[in-house]
Amino acid sequence: MAAASASTMVTMSNLAAGKTPWSSAREPKTIHLHPWATMPSSVSQLRQMSKTVSMNSGKNEEISSKRMFHTSTHQGKRSSVRKTRWVSASSGQSTPRARGPPAIPGKVEMHEEEVVDGVKLQHGFMNNNDVKIHFVECGDPAGKLVILVHGWPNFWYVWKYQFKPLAAAGYHVIALDLRGYNLSSKPEKLESFVRPAVLSDFLCFIDFFGNGEPAIMVGHDWGSTISWCLAEDYPSKVERVVTVNMGRLTDFSKILTSNLAQLLRSWYIGAFQIPYLAEHAIAYDGCLILREILNTFIPSMPNSDVERHVTAYSVPGAIKGSLTFYRAAARGLWHLPDNKVPVVKTPVTVFWGDKDSFLLPIVAEPSKDTALNARVVHLPQCAHWPMWDDPKLFNELLLETMAEKSS
Repeated sequence: MAAASASTMVTMSNLAAGKTPWSSAREPKTIHLHPWATMPSSVSQLRQMSKTVSMNSGKNEEISSKRMFHTSTHQGKRSSVRKTRWVSASSGQSTPRARGPPAIPGKVEMHEEEVVDGVKLQHGFMNNNDVKIHFVECGDPAGKLVILVHGWPNFWYVWKYQFKPLAAAGYHVIALDLRGYNLSSKPEKLESFVRPAVLSDFLCFIDFFGNGEPAIMVGHDWGSTISWCLAEDYPSKVERVVTVNMGRLTDFSKILTSNLAQLLRSWYIGAFQIPYLAEHAIAYDGCLILREILNTFIPSMPNSDVERHVTAYSVPGAIKGSLTFYRAAARGLWHLPDNKVPVVKTPVTVFWGDKDSFLLPIVAEPSKDTALNARVVHLPQCAHWPMWDDPKLFNELLLETMAEKSS
């Protein structure tokens, strides 16, 4: 919702925390990975999976049921192709496979594939210093980069119905888990969730996957806030911004202090400030509150997708990580010095579901004085999640907007 072990063992929690034994290695290593293309449906399965993921320690092991993952990196002049070899444990034969930009040691790790809504996605991790950001990738690596950014209480999977049309249109699509969420790293300190730190994650993606060009940012909820901030701080990195049911942070902050009705609707932001209690309330009874939010406000979401959200928020530290964004924002750590409001010339389109239960329509309207090329598209029959309420209409409007030439 709106802003404010053994030495050779690799566990899923370590993957999420960035504590992988190959993250600091300079030479490619061979790793035995559990095929996690299909995420577990329960925490118990998640834990069981973590027990089966181990790194090759040099011993002759029986791994005929596993696949070995090996990445070959290019030395010297940077190539335009990254070669990923999927090695059969039984035959030892490898098949070169071109996929996107070249692998850079310490920057990107590509992992298993998964089919979502008929589209093949490849999982990966972006290394940003001591933080690993989990993401999925699809579409044409040579196409315009589109970064999909989720909000609370979601993760990358909230863009389930957008992968197919965007990939079919020739875009290079990245949907990530924000730091603190799901399989991304979960830093402990509040300072790791301030504006510059979070935006640096996106600069890594744009610089690595953008082919030297700015990206199109598509954000929902907190993802909208982040997209606005990128356009403010790094206008040369952002070609266009599309936001979904969240306004610009500076505008929203003013509304919160002047509009009692919106303040009442945003009561949960205050509740999220209470450490431990907020985490326990969300985790209680198998994330009962999360289930109720998704079932109530996204009635079209199948139970299997609800359970997938529960699994994502059941990863240790994920609930706290997701709430830390609100805690950082409430302490002013997302505002610029002196509450400066930059003038944004980047084209911004705000998609707004008019039946939003959390935000008043006034939140949709950006200040015309500081957003010079912004417009609002109202969706009368949609609520806070238009991309789920009416995915066909949403996708049509999204593609039309993204195809427009920037003025």
